[in-house]
Amino acid sequence: EPTASTQFDGPQHDDILSANRNYSDQLGANNTLASASDLGSFGDGTHSQTNLSLATSSDIDIYQFRTLAGSRRATITMSPVGLTYLEGIQNPDSSCSAGTSFNSRSRRNLAMELFDSNGTTSLGVASSAAAGVDEVLFNIDLGGGTGPFFLRVFGDGVDTSQLYNLEVLVEDGTPQPEIAVLGN
Repeated sequence: EPTASTQFDGPQHDDILSANRNYSDQLGANNTLASASDLGSFGDGTHSQTNLSLATSSDIDIYQFRTLAGSRRATITMSPVGLTYLEGIQNPDSSCSAGTSFNSRSRRNLAMELFDSNGTTSLGVASSAAAGVDEVLFNIDLGGGTGPFFLRVFGDGVDTSQLYNLEVLVEDGTPQPEIAVLGN
């Protein structure tokens, strides 16, 4: 901006997007199984990670997590993050140019794949949604093992930054008996 403004307190969305483009997200270099970001051990319930990003066309993110012993199932949702706003230069007299519409939620088409503890056996892939739309691995059987399970997040190769959030819902995966309701 050519002039200072006191309208804003702290970094704005486009500042965060640009910082992630230049420096990646807070979890850093997690591009291999050996450098996978450890999200910890998940009990039953919802576990969230926010302010994540793929910074460049070649960037991938790999996360690992563990679960409680016994049969477990997981639903993993990856949500692109962004806003639609006008982007343009500020004129030398501090007025704003007309700008063009910029949708930071759909900069890249993201996908994800979940792997078993060996890091090679795929448990599921989510890659069918359009850019800017959530990808979901629904009700994936994690078996009786505790992991680690590896989640790989990757993009379509477009050389731009995409912010996203992850949500992992872990539930008891023990098969429930069918209940028959008998009529009169």
